[in-house]
Amino acid sequence: MRCSPSRQTASIVAALSLFAFSDAKSQRPTRDHYTPSFGLLGGATYDALRSNGAERYDQQPGWSVGAWFNVPLGFGISLEPQLQYWSMPSHVATGSTGASPARALLDSATVGFVSAPLVMKVHVGRFAALTLGGQLDYALRVVDAPNYWTADSLSAVSVSASGGVEFFPHSRVALYGRYTMGLSDLRSSAASVSSSKIHLQSVQAGIKLRLAGRRVYADRDGDGLLDKVDKCPADVGLSKYQGCPVPDTDRDGVLDEDDACPKEAGVAAQRGCAPPPAPPVLDRDLDGVLDASDRCPSTAGSTSLDGCPDSDQDGYEDATDKCPNAAGTVSPRGCPRLSAFRPTDVTFDGVTARLTAAGRAELDKVTAYLTMYPNVSAEFVGHTDNVGSVDASIGLSVRRAEAARDFVSMQGISLERLSIRGEGGRRPATSNRTVEGRALNQRIEVVLR
Repeated sequence: MRCSPSRQTASIVAALSLFAFSDAKSQRPTRDHYTPSFGLLGGATYDALRSNGAERYDQQPGWSVGAWFNVPLGFGISLEPQLQYWSMPSHVATGSTGASPARALLDSATVGFVSAPLVMKVHVGRFAALTLGGQLDYALRVVDAPNYWTADSLSAVSVSASGGVEFFPHSRVALYGRYTMGLSDLRSSAASVSSSKIHLQSVQAGIKLRLAGRRVYADRDGDGLLDKVDKCPADVGLSKYQGCPVPDTDRDGVLDEDDACPKEAGVAAQRGCAPPPAPPVLDRDLDGVLDASDRCPSTAGSTSLDGCPDSDQDGYEDATDKCPNAAGTVSPRGCPRLSAFRPTDVTFDGVTARLTAAGRAELDKVTAYLTMYPNVSAEFVGHTDNVGSVDASIGLSVRRAEAARDFVSMQGISLERLSIRGEGGRRPATSNRTVEGRALNQRIEVVLR
């Protein structure tokens, strides 16, 4: 009993379909490709058996119908198993001779084949494909008018090779043409009364209808815009930028969508615009200290005094120097010291507050100093020795300080610049144990301010 190849072929096609669809589902569209597809086909055949013996067969028109399933393999190649029913008429040409028995194989007969072509397709662009493959043909039935030949007269399965062309292979409707040439002897051992061998031979042309399957366009960056319209197919982008990322036209590191000045390079702190111009660097007095740091921007000064002038170069700026034109010391601020004055040389008659001539001469030094430096004030501080009571000593020291002040005032120095203080014997300059020591403690000190 013959095994039915139609069931086997159907099982194989179903398995390939399941595999191909599951594989296509998992594919990422990194390139243009086609999903597995299947459909129906049908066409006309022009058949003539080929014999190596004396008999010759006329070309006879036939027909075939079936189904196909295409699996893309990549690189423009696909594999397409088919299953067809092929009705092939056969007739021996008039005048050809045949061996015994007198009637040639399949003379005036029609054979119904179940064919299973396996076609390799090489796609030439989008509009054509070359086909090459082989097929198995199972003789299902033979219709012969006198029932001279039957299916048992033919081999159970014959093998053929084929080659052809297909137009519009990815369209819904495609056209195909194919030449099929049998490789194995069609005659079975039961009909081998002749030594000649008979082979199938057919030219087919028909139409294929695709029922399922489609073309998938590549989207390598997965941004939803197909590569064929994506200007940046390798970078994730936006559709409004034709698939490219948000641009940075001025290349300043701020994307155009956030850049207030997209055509002018700027900084992020200014939203992509250029920073405001820096204020001009000014040094109006040309002293080397910029106006922003110069406390005296209109007058040339010293860098050590933040740009303020120090005319006498004593380290005290003119604004606070009581003697701006004479180098001085801290006390009085910026004025020279009263170095020639001797407090103990301001003497009085006995224990009175009357200045001696020597005392007045010593105070003339103070008058001259205050005259030279009108911004300086003076305080006269009276001191005595420890002879007598404390109250008496303080009173005497106050009177002597007043006498010294009044003398200087009479020389033309304003009383507003002069003040007094009496210390008595509370702040001796030296010991009061000797006459010399007590004489030194009786003095008039001048504190300059």
